[in-house]
Amino acid sequence: MNGLGEIYQYLLGDPASAEVKYKEALVVSVATGYYDQDALLHQLTGNVHLLQDEFEKALDEYEFSIKAAPFNPAGYVGKALYFSAIGDKKDSLDELEKALELGYREFDRIESLSVFQETADSRKYRRLKKKFTKQ
Repeated sequence: MNGLGEIYQYLLGDPASAEVKYKEALVVSVATGYYDQDALLHQLTGNVHLLQDEFEKALDEYEFSIKAAPFNPAGYVGKALYFSAIGDKKDSLDELEKALELGYREFDRIESLSVFQETADSRKYRRLKKKFTKQ
């Protein structure tokens, strides 16, 4: 069902249906105790809200992601996107650094997101990228 959510969100442009599919997948994930999947599903649901400028709902989902799996970078990446979207580069980069410390390395993906463009142009982002690319 996670894949269906992505289809609705990105290919069909239907974020409401994507959210429903993510929530359905989350019920299954919680029942099976697969917390990394829970974290990812909360992050994806947060992304749906972020794309709709529902910033507080997005932040809530990213916080749920971190609570579900604090050692999974998904929620921290989400919070980095949230802070970037509201124009808070410092907090965005602080959250991204937490994700990087947990193994996140999808620089091309995050740089491709319009919500992260201004943050990606910052000196601190370039330093973080350089530091964590070497590892």
